[in-house]
Amino acid sequence: MDSLINLMLLGVALISGGMFGYIFLMLYQRNKKAGLALLATALVAALLQLYLLFLLSPWLTAAVFVIYAVIGAVVAWTLKKKQRQAADRSIK
Repeated sequence: MDSLINLMLLGVALISGGMFGYIFLMLYQRNKKAGLALLATALVAALLQLYLLFLLSPWLTAAVFVIYAVIGAVVAWTLKKKQRQAADRSIK
């Protein structure tokens, strides 16, 4: 496969994953049920995307999976940090 297409697919994964992470973070903080519904829908879409990408290139699939895992870890870390801050404020 052409290296420019690979780079484009990685860029799309990075941008779409980042946008999803931000939208999920904002929605989950306001409404947990809606946030979890969005998360479930996005996980199904991501699995389908990874499967279709695997048909093109297993290496590219691994790279996109790493991008999604890093974005997921950053979102989880941010949620825990914000929840800890909220708990500290309620104690004071």
